[in-house]
Amino acid sequence: MRSKKASSFTAACLILALVAVSCATIPPVMDVKVELTDEQIARGKYLVEGVSACGACHTPGPQGGAFHFEADLVAEKHLAGAKFEEDVFTVYSSNITPDVETGIGSWTDGEIIRAIREGVDKDGKTLFVLMPYVDFKDMSDNDVKAVVAYLRTIPPVKNKVPEPTVQRIAFPLNIIIPLSTRPNPAVRDVPDPPAGDPVARGKYLTTIGGCIGCHTPGQPPDMSKRMAGGNAFKGPWGTVYAANLTPDPETGVLKKYNNHEEIIENFRAGAMKPPMRHLASSFYKEMTDEDMRAILSYLRSLPPIRNKVPEPEGYIEE
Repeated sequence: MRSKKASSFTAACLILALVAVSCATIPPVMDVKVELTDEQIARGKYLVEGVSACGACHTPGPQGGAFHFEADLVAEKHLAGAKFEEDVFTVYSSNITPDVETGIGSWTDGEIIRAIREGVDKDGKTLFVLMPYVDFKDMSDNDVKAVVAYLRTIPPVKNKVPEPTVQRIAFPLNIIIPLSTRPNPAVRDVPDPPAGDPVARGKYLTTIGGCIGCHTPGQPPDMSKRMAGGNAFKGPWGTVYAANLTPDPETGVLKKYNNHEEIIENFRAGAMKPPMRHLASSFYKEMTDEDMRAILSYLRSLPPIRNKVPEPEGYIEE
């Protein structure tokens, strides 16, 4: 039988090896300069404030927490970082305003793009897994540059996010998460979705919009049940579960509607439970009908998956 000392030595070597692998695979920074044209800035605003709903994670609510636990956003701290407090961890999202001292004002355009699509910060550290860079790797070159252009133009907010970013992670996640977290390989030459193909465009929008993370069960998401719902979301409203967005005739939420226009009308009217109601009223309301139709075309093209989502628990109607 191996001694505890030998086992500890083996474990230490394994940890060092994993860290070495992680450091060895950090993608390089692109040498790129983004033009701040009106067109670029407008497209970036549409993505940041609409499709990708960046403020849902990077803007605090009245109690300081991230938006998906709050009904309102603190306007004076827009995109300046927020607190996520779960049962097993407490983390802070980054200040992504152009403040030089506490935000990304001193970052190069390439460093910002690397953080978005590859998950690595200015200092070469891999971002915490709540940042959906796994999905953002599919953001096109044009769109990621537009996001950078818009972020360069928003008001800088001096708000130092507590260090380290990860404040509290329970054992064994405090070991597992850092060792299992990897940046994406270098992302280059990503085209826009093909024009004239609403299904492809819808898939692209749901990807860069982070729909998979909420509506696909499991952490990490079980992609064999893509968009089948079931993840729990707790807040002042109680506990609700993400809807099944596949076209399953028995358990899918789309079965209640006859056409795209009916869904869009109900969506814009806020006919859903929080936190989706909050996301729709604060972010997704900015999306065009054309983009919404593309998303619905994509969702209806998915394989139907029978997955009955639990009823809300302790739900309080707002």
